[in-house]
Amino acid sequence: MKKSLFAVYLLLSAATASAQTTKANAQNDTNQPQLKMATMSGFSTTTTTTGFSATQATVQPAAVGREAETPVRKLRAEKGEGIFNHLDIGITLGSTGVGVELSSPIGPMVRMRAGATYIPHFTKALHYDFQIGSYTPDPNLSDKENAILEQKMYQQRFEKLNSLLYSMMSMKVDDNVTVDGEPSFNNAKILFDVMPFKDKRWHFTAGVYISDRRIAKARNTAEATRSLVALNAYNNMYYKACGDEPMIEYGDIWVYNPEISKKFLNYGEISAYVGRFKHDVYATEKVYYTYSTVDPVWGDPIKETVIDKNGNPVERAMKKGELRYDVGDRMFSAGDAYRMLPDEECMVRANAYANAVKPYVGFGYGGFIDRYQRTKLSVDCGVMFWGGRPSVITHDGVDLVRDLYDLNSSVDRYVKIVKALPVYPVIELKISQRIF
Repeated sequence: MKKSLFAVYLLLSAATASAQTTKANAQNDTNQPQLKMATMSGFSTTTTTTGFSATQATVQPAAVGREAETPVRKLRAEKGEGIFNHLDIGITLGSTGVGVELSSPIGPMVRMRAGATYIPHFTKALHYDFQIGSYTPDPNLSDKENAILEQKMYQQRFEKLNSLLYSMMSMKVDDNVTVDGEPSFNNAKILFDVMPFKDKRWHFTAGVYISDRRIAKARNTAEATRSLVALNAYNNMYYKACGDEPMIEYGDIWVYNPEISKKFLNYGEISAYVGRFKHDVYATEKVYYTYSTVDPVWGDPIKETVIDKNGNPVERAMKKGELRYDVGDRMFSAGDAYRMLPDEECMVRANAYANAVKPYVGFGYGGFIDRYQRTKLSVDCGVMFWGGRPSVITHDGVDLVRDLYDLNSSVDRYVKIVKALPVYPVIELKISQRIF
């Protein structure tokens, strides 16, 4: 009997516990829709048994969604685009060469960039043709026929000249000289970008490039030096023949041969035709005769007529060391040929010049290429203002761009390029990395 009552007690206890559990589960199922409804509706008045509001329950899921979309943007928005609050370093490649650049914001929509660019060395050959003496065109012949006769005359003279020089000094002269042109266009730059759009991908730029005034140089090649030395030696003997002087004079040793002097006089001076002067050229300093020219019969210096600074003709004796042009005297008239000679070091040189400070305007586009927004790729396009057309000055002070026309064909191609570019086009590709 006792065992039966104890069994009934256990069954009743189990049934009571099961009923309490079922009631608790039903109460939880009833509260859950309220939480979901509060979450969807956004009201803050509905509360749960845990003690926090439905508004609190709804904030976290929405915030998580925004952070997952742009994990870095929230931090950047809190930090703001202040003055120099972060720094990028970049490498550039383009029409200004290769370069390095630093950039940093100086306001919400303005960025400052500073850097330097360098154009690697490369050379481009130019050719100058030398001529012996001068050719007087025959008015009865066409321009083409005169050009053929002129070329034939120079060729014959060079053959005779080389035979003469080789017999005297074992030296020969080529009928042309090669000059290598090389850019020296290296710049520092300070630029300011304005980013007017919200995404800050597009920017408009203004600033300056700063460099040395010389942007390119040209020098004769090493192979041409031998010919230039021989050319100067020949011209020196020609000048002595003009002055009826001994070809060689050293102490009490001198060599004088009238027959050889006559040959030099017949051949004439060797020079390179470059072009013709557009305008009259006036002396900016006193110029003296470097050799004498005498009458072959009487031995007196031949007189040359010079137009002085007042426009009056003046006769001056062509004697070494005597004044040839005073300041303001006309050295060349418009249409006169400019014939270039090597300098005292047997060199042929030219330099291109532009303003040292060159304003720049342009625009660009760029954006981050990694998920952490630290690496950026951008492109810039714009123009650099020379401040007028660059000058190309030879070693004897003649500007090939402004002073001459009817240029030597080899030189003319490059001078036309300079004339056609009053501004320098700038196209640059840049990849940059954020430092902090």
